[in-house]
Amino acid sequence: FVTYEAGPDGIRRSQADHTYGYTDALADGVVRPVVFLAYSGEARWRDSAGEEHAARLGEPLSAEQTARAWRTALDPAGEWMRAAGLNVRMDAAGTMHGFRPAPGKGPLSGKRLLVGSHVDTVIDGGRYDGPLGVIAGIIALEGLRARGMVLPFGVELLAFGDEEGVRFPKTLFDSSTDAGVLEPAMLDLVDAEGGKIGDALLAFA
Repeated sequence: FVTYEAGPDGIRRSQADHTYGYTDALADGVVRPVVFLAYSGEARWRDSAGEEHAARLGEPLSAEQTARAWRTALDPAGEWMRAAGLNVRMDAAGTMHGFRPAPGKGPLSGKRLLVGSHVDTVIDGGRYDGPLGVIAGIIALEGLRARGMVLPFGVELLAFGDEEGVRFPKTLFDSSTDAGVLEPAMLDLVDAEGGKIGDALLAFA
């Protein structure tokens, strides 16, 4: 778990009690280098109503197309997360939460491990920029459940709807909201068509 300590400037920063990075994992043979191909061309997807949509990479999306793509990617019904045995909800900022509580009382039962990533990407970011973190979290939790492994603390999987500022001139919107650092004035930022973030969220809900 992460603790926070004040630095020379008086600002509290996270201090991990243990780190195990990608370099360590490579040296131990836990992972191997992987190169993901960049995504290009046309993207096609089908929403929950069965309607098919399409968009081309590099061409601007309308507000309606962006909202449709986000809704499909975020899976508001939470089917993927529910299949992993998680309690699912979507918050007001469009982040999907999948929560598995601690199984009983214990010194760590009130703690919660957060796992996840964002579902949007950028040009040349590759098809796995963001979504891989969400998918990997689901697979890990499914694997723990299949093996009957019980963690002494709760686990919450997060699928952020926006990190890259695809539609509005604000990056890290969802994670900033969950961290409690989003300024209310950000809700008045507008997209290329003049629509406000706040209004878009109300229409999306």
